[in-house]
Amino acid sequence: IKDKAPWLSFGKLRASYSKVGNDNVSAYATSTVYSIATNFPFNGVPGFLISGDLGNANLKNETTTELEIGLETQFLKNRIGMEFNYFDRDHTDLLSYITLANSTGYRNSYINAGSMYNRGIEALLNVTPVKSDDFSWDFTFNFTKIKNRVTALYGGADQVQIGQTFAFVGDPYGTFYAPGYSYNNEGQMLIDDTGLPVIGPSQKIGNIQPDWLAGLNNSVTYKNLNLSFFFDMRKGGDIMN
Repeated sequence: IKDKAPWLSFGKLRASYSKVGNDNVSAYATSTVYSIATNFPFNGVPGFLISGDLGNANLKNETTTELEIGLETQFLKNRIGMEFNYFDRDHTDLLSYITLANSTGYRNSYINAGSMYNRGIEALLNVTPVKSDDFSWDFTFNFTKIKNRVTALYGGADQVQIGQTFAFVGDPYGTFYAPGYSYNNEGQMLIDDTGLPVIGPSQKIGNIQPDWLAGLNNSVTYKNLNLSFFFDMRKGGDIMN
């Protein structure tokens, strides 16, 4: 390849496939156990209370299946380098520690809350515009864009809490829903008899997921002195006030 393309210093095409399980739950999550009651043993007599956590005998490991394809290249005696990756990750049987209704007699339980996927690209560019015996300038630009969707939830539910965020089927993980104001056909806000806005049904108001992420790192070296500075960019992604 180098004989036909002397400007190409290095090139590699790679692909990988993996399937990994995760059991990030506390011990005995599949059984409802007993714990020592307060102030026991009493006069040598032990006392136990049933746990507030309801065991789930049908609990499964989380599973992440991933396919990744990448390309690495170096040009002009490594003065320019490029890297590109595409990945497709499917997450199934996601584990979540949920709060139960008091009527069940228990406080919490682990469930397999649902499934989601992440698909995206990662790109990296390394360039050395200036290079001499005493002075060099290198910069690296990176770019990441990920598409996320919740594909299924426990028991066919429309929403389930996974971690600290609620998940909604068909939406990216981290979507905000909240009641909004009501408007008439002319787009004017409706006001009730007390002078306050009329509250409408819950609606999608934002999402924590960014549209893309990027960064630019510069490194300038003169003899034994080095100066580095970094720019970090994030497009999109909402924050709940």
